[in-house]
Amino acid sequence: MSTLRIESAHNERFKYWLDLQNNARSRRKSGLFLVEGEQECQYALQGGLELVEWILHAQSTSFPPERWGVIPIQLSDALFDRLAYRGRNAGCMAVFRQTAPALPEAPEVVLVLENAEKPGNLGALIRTALASGVEAVLATGSGADLYNPNCIRSSVGTVFRLPCVAMSQAEALDSLIRWGLTAVLLRLDGSEPLYSQSLPRKAAYVLGSEHAGLSDFWAPLALEQAGLSHRSVRIPMAQSMDSLNLSASAAVVLYEAYRQRLLPNSH
Repeated sequence: MSTLRIESAHNERFKYWLDLQNNARSRRKSGLFLVEGEQECQYALQGGLELVEWILHAQSTSFPPERWGVIPIQLSDALFDRLAYRGRNAGCMAVFRQTAPALPEAPEVVLVLENAEKPGNLGALIRTALASGVEAVLATGSGADLYNPNCIRSSVGTVFRLPCVAMSQAEALDSLIRWGLTAVLLRLDGSEPLYSQSLPRKAAYVLGSEHAGLSDFWAPLALEQAGLSHRSVRIPMAQSMDSLNLSASAAVVLYEAYRQRLLPNSH
């Protein structure tokens, strides 16, 4: 397969790729983003994202599928190492066009994240969500950047295997009501210890940020007024502390829900 080659750091295309890696505003404005790693690129292709450019280093054998008709662009080893977080171990990188995935019509298990600002946490949460049977992830509030390279990397590309959509709080609430889900709110002041009761089979697990928890938008009284059924739970802790890491908390709750769906008569 023929390739183009870039060897200068002053090349405009290379500088643009660096900007896409480092600047969320550039990603939003252009509607483009970079994906690093052969597996991650394959997941993006399988998820139906439009491939725009394919980037290789000199020794890479990770060529794009021929059906896309994209001519690979080869970087010198030094430039590829500068662009890719994992350097040449990444094998390849690709530029994709942002496409909002279609949400399922009637999901039974959904994860709602409010103000999940740390991209690494967000990616880890998505990876856990896929493994534990979550059917969609709704990222609400400020700061959620699903196309951030740290999010993609920490999700190991699973962000492309699960419908993950950034939306407003109100849009998320409307979706939960339309789907007929019960909101399970993870709160430090939750009245029910997680392991002491049956979780609803059709549920949206709602988690807030590590430093602030859930906002008043998800307060029980507000949800009652909106017509959304809800329950509040807390994770039991052997020692008193403010909270667990957000991704750890999500793993505890989502896997307990998964366990109960597999063994509905077990607690």
